[in-house]
Formats: sequence, structure tokens, C-alpha cells
Amino acid sequence: MQSLVVTVVLWSWQMSPSSLRVNPHPPEGGTNSDSVNQTEGSVTVSEGALMILNCTYQTPEFSPYLFWYIQHLNKAPQLLLKGSMSDPKPKSEGFQATLVQSDRSFHLQKWAVQASDSAVYYCVLSDTVTQGCRGN
Repeated sequence: MQSLVVTVVLWSWQMSPSSLRVNPHPPEGGTNSDSVNQTEGSVTVSEGALMILNCTYQTPEFSPYLFWYIQHLNKAPQLLLKGSMSDPKPKSEGFQATLVQSDRSFHLQKWAVQASDSAVYYCVLSDTVTQGCRGN
């Protein structure tokens, strides 16, 4: 079995109606109390094994929307999964995430990872879904 490296980085994302804007660091002393924490750095997973990427969040919103994006080398980020209280266990392309409000978590899982799953993964929090976001 081959080992592959899945790269995971932490970013603060803000949703806007026409685009996704990425900020490498949350604003210092800002009034926005929303935050996301996820697995950071490189993660090595054996091909065919289970991959779990952790994501926890903080928000005063009762019904947040959580997203996982994937970015392959030299490509733009693509929406992988969108979770909400009305759809807490989204699945797509062999990936699954479970939105657990009591834990404030939205962990990503994939059984039997492949070399093609090597990418950068982003966990994103938004209290609204805007026109620019397309979900599954």
C-alpha cells in the first residue's frame, strides 16, 4: 500500500454574494465571534485507509452552514460538502461530514482514500448561504 500526503490548512473564510474571499488570519480584536478550527499541516494517510479531518466551530448563530472545500494543485477551491441543521450528514464523491451542533463540529471523513484525494481541504463557516455558493 502506498502512503499519500493530504495537505490540510487553516484559513478564515468570509462569504460574499459573488465570491469566496480567503483571509489567512482572523482579524485581531474584531467583533465577529465566528471562528473555525480544523486539522492543520500535512496529514499522511495510507492509500485505502480512513481519513478523518477535524473541524470545530464557534458562532452565536443557531443554524449555521458549514462547508468543506477541496483544492487540488494549481486549481481553484471547489465546494465538496455543505452541511446545515436541515442536512446535517451531507455526502459527496465518497466524502461524508456530520454536523453535530452539541459538539459544534463538522468532521470530514472518507473511506478508502486514493492518491487523487491529495489536496488542500478547507472547513468554512457561514451564518448565511449567499447566491454565489452552490451546494449539493
